[in-house]
Amino acid sequence: MFSTEIQLLEQLLISSKNIVITAHARPDGDAIGSSLGLYHFLKGRGHNVSVIVPDDFPGFLKWLPDSEEIIIFERDNESATEIIRKSDLMFSLDYNDTARLNKLQEVFDKHETSKVLIDHHLQPTDFADINFSNTKAAATAEILFDIIKAMDAQNEITEDIANCLYVGILTDTGKFQYSNTTSNVLEIASYLVKCGVDVFVPYNRIYNNFSLSRMKLFGYGLRNLKIKKELSLAYIALTANSMRHFNAQPGDTEGLVNEGLRVQGVTMSVLIKEDKKMIKMSFRSKGDRAVNELASKNFEGGGHKNAAGGRSFLSMEETIEKLLKVVENEK
Repeated sequence: MFSTEIQLLEQLLISSKNIVITAHARPDGDAIGSSLGLYHFLKGRGHNVSVIVPDDFPGFLKWLPDSEEIIIFERDNESATEIIRKSDLMFSLDYNDTARLNKLQEVFDKHETSKVLIDHHLQPTDFADINFSNTKAAATAEILFDIIKAMDAQNEITEDIANCLYVGILTDTGKFQYSNTTSNVLEIASYLVKCGVDVFVPYNRIYNNFSLSRMKLFGYGLRNLKIKKELSLAYIALTANSMRHFNAQPGDTEGLVNEGLRVQGVTMSVLIKEDKKMIKMSFRSKGDRAVNELASKNFEGGGHKNAAGGRSFLSMEETIEKLLKVVENEK
């Protein structure tokens, strides 16, 4: 797989000095882990490399090596724009459409240089010169590892690179619990452990590192968990006021949507939260119950079979009412 793309990428890397790596808005573990993994890999080869993301990322990822070097576009758009203008190669990691860059999109789209996509989301748009798209991959970090392996460069995977890629895989497989945990995923994880990953460190720093306010937010969310047995559906609604009350930070609701799936008989869980001028929605499901098409057709979203996102411009009450009708019609 990707033999032609690998050759083209290797040629580009020979002629590229200043490289920019971008990831999607509200970056998660895979976006940050794969971006920093590629950052360290390219730095090790002597390139000038910058990672630029549209907005801030969760604090539980800020232990990753050189995470402090990541440029947040909404905080420092002038220097980020200048770095992009001087770049001769750009990577797009963990997103399938430049619309997911938010305000960074305009600068990215305008800059005419070679662009490389590495992603696992469905239906990538045609904006990259080289496309490493594998929708069957569990994580972008998995694809990145396979690219490094295809380049016969596994010996260049340092402990720092290994930790970054491991975090990408760990988070996008739900701690190796989702159905996307394939034999390839486990083989890669095993190799990364051999490269120096202490599996207890990323697990504890990501999943056992809650602030008190985040723990209370989870408790509030669970107290407000609603179950519709006839629809095999669970949902949690968080208002803007409740988010402010618990001083919610980027990433504080990460994983909350999964809690609904722990209820016996539930095969779909939805987190619904107010965010500025819209309602943001996270969908999770079990087994063959797909949520990506439901999110795409009804809530301007999309994603993977068992994990998707969406949005609504209705009120909270109207959004919940619409969700229930959509799921009922699905049944």
